[in-house]
Amino acid sequence: MLHLFAEIGLKRFDITGTNTNSGLYYSYWYLSRIQEVKVRCSNMDSLIETIKKAYARKKEKNPNYSLRAFANFLNINPTSLSLYLNKKRELSPASISKIIEKLELNETEVARDNFITLGVGESEIITDWYYFALHSLIQTQDFQNDVDWIAHRLSLAPKIVSLALERLCQIGLIAEDETRGYVIAVDNVRIHQDVPSSTAKKNQFQILDLAEKSLENDPAPLRHFSGMTFSTNPKKLKKAFQMIYKFEDKLAKFLDRGDDKSEVYRLNIQLFPLSHRAQDDTK
Repeated sequence: MLHLFAEIGLKRFDITGTNTNSGLYYSYWYLSRIQEVKVRCSNMDSLIETIKKAYARKKEKNPNYSLRAFANFLNINPTSLSLYLNKKRELSPASISKIIEKLELNETEVARDNFITLGVGESEIITDWYYFALHSLIQTQDFQNDVDWIAHRLSLAPKIVSLALERLCQIGLIAEDETRGYVIAVDNVRIHQDVPSSTAKKNQFQILDLAEKSLENDPAPLRHFSGMTFSTNPKKLKKAFQMIYKFEDKLAKFLDRGDDKSEVYRLNIQLFPLSHRAQDDTK
């Protein structure tokens, strides 16, 4: 997600180009609401061991207690859970959140608010859209650990894909496993305050260009573009932004649910003025 906030792996960031007392700032989806971040776990081995211990405790009380029954208790697909425990498949962040909730795990059992901070030295990760897209593509069920396959899926040159994979590994967002290939290492990203807003704006320009191409080339059933024009009082904008955040969270949770993801999508919402006042107009 990177952008995540609805306990998910979707990457996205919004830019709030608003002048405050502290100057121009831009907020990344969960960066501006850091206290709302759900429990995340980036240490796969630690969580697997915790799950196995919880299962063993239940089986000790009832020798006939099966892994399928345990999966049903966790509200997770039994096959997905089995593959996860054997380190053959990643679970979606939403599924991990279910486990954390069901097992009532605490801070000693999982990593809480685990982030990688991107600074000026990682500005290309923020600017270029394909880094987060690649991160998301790794989470699809048919992902292939092959540069040419990735390049085809994201319409990129293989050289760009190779460099992007290397860079994502370097900063720790993904890792290369000997048996499973590329896997997600961290799902949460903070942007350091020293990163200029122009860096994130460049990303938005790229996204707008991608949206234009999608509008031109992708069939209508695979995309959604809509908009409306209205008059309003700017004093309502703060509340409107909060409503947008809540909608994005709800939609993101819905879209990220399940372990059968096959495509990478981008959700963007723009709300901007069409009318403007002169600088000295105080009315």
